[in-house]
Amino acid sequence: QQSKSLAEKIQAIGKIADSGVLSPDWPKMLHDISRRIPREARITSLAAKDTTDLFLTGQALSYDHVHVFVKRLEASPFIASAKLTKSEIDAQTPGILSYNIHCLLIHDKGSQPHAD
Repeated sequence: QQSKSLAEKIQAIGKIADSGVLSPDWPKMLHDISRRIPREARITSLAAKDTTDLFLTGQALSYDHVHVFVKRLEASPFIASAKLTKSEIDAQTPGILSYNIHCLLIHDKGSQPHAD
């Protein structure tokens, strides 16, 4: 009886995953982001709100490197838009710029996330 219940739960999770409800494909999206970040920048924190918003915090050597990263994120097939929300010289590390980027994620192929 217990194994039947577990099998039903696994089958239900599989159906949800196949339906795209659990989109975006997080492993593929994170791999894509890692390929887009310039060598002169790094991500120090990544957080998601539901499946619609992604927040990146990091450091870079210049404003140009941050802007290149934002442009590359906007070209991602997983991201509908990327916006630089904060950039400032890191007070603790001279010569380093801290940044925050907010991304709206694409849920399914060809669809855009809803705007709040």
